[in-house]
Amino acid sequence: MAHPHPKKKVSENGKGRWNLRIPLELDKWAKAYAVEHNTTITQLIIDHFTDLRKRREEAHVDQF
Repeated sequence: MAHPHPKKKVSENGKGRWNLRIPLELDKWAKAYAVEHNTTITQLIIDHFTDLRKRREEAHVDQF
């Protein structure tokens, strides 16, 4: 019997993989935005989360 929660596999390149469901209108807009800015949706997501993490880390820096 298969385990109901299979372990997540890590790809050979050490990157995770997401499967997202978003509204079709947002999907079309994001694809067009990526093309207009010569990038990919993947890179847009990476950049966004990297920025969020950076802002959070900067917000938690102790002030002397």
